[in-house]
Amino acid sequence: MAENNDNSAKVVEGIIDDILNNIQYVINKTIESGENINTANSTMEKVFIQLNGIVNGIDSINKRIQNIAADIEHQGALTQELTVTMQNISDSNASINEGILAIASGLEGQTNSSTELSKTVEQLNNISVELFELSNKFRITEKQ
Repeated sequence: MAENNDNSAKVVEGIIDDILNNIQYVINKTIESGENINTANSTMEKVFIQLNGIVNGIDSINKRIQNIAADIEHQGALTQELTVTMQNISDSNASINEGILAIASGLEGQTNSSTELSKTVEQLNNISVELFELSNKFRITEKQ
């Protein structure tokens, strides 16, 4: 019977060791995921800033084109064709501007989602560490 208890204790100890190894693996993967999310957040923030710069540049171009179109309109029949062309370019830029604004808005939403996900991963990591520390308190010792 003592041998059975000894074997049972070894089996339980093996199970606990496997659980501890699995917990450590989860902790490592959680940390790795958090780092990847932080890297993605940083990249998305940089892209968002660059897109805002592009949007501002396009807005400036649109304003200039609209001013040019208004001045050219006064120049007669030949310049009328140029005015129409400039307006088409202005409309295209406005469409591009709207598209970029939509992309920037989407990136901002992704950044917010990634930030929330990062917080969740951090919480999961803290819980995993706490579980690991608690499980270390329950080591089975063999009776001699």
